[in-house]
Amino acid sequence: MACGVGLGGRRGGVGDALRGSPDYQFTAGGQWIAHPCDIIDSDIDATRPEHFLTAGTEGFDYLPEQYFMHGPPENEVLATTIFSGEHAPETA
Repeated sequence: MACGVGLGGRRGGVGDALRGSPDYQFTAGGQWIAHPCDIIDSDIDATRPEHFLTAGTEGFDYLPEQYFMHGPPENEVLATTIFSGEHAPETA
């Protein structure tokens, strides 16, 4: 956005809306791409444990649905997980 703040969203209505609008995708912080693995055990690693949103977090186990998002390089990634390829070989 030229002024103000962006709209953070992932998957669902925000992350998968308006596929033909790059302006909307930049505002939303990315575009949902795929859901290859369903809900599986995941190791979440904090990439910025000093950030106020992840303060005191080094990593944890979680049972989320994993999915891919495309996003602009200026997005600040605070946590990551690795797709092993076990459920979707194309993700390894």
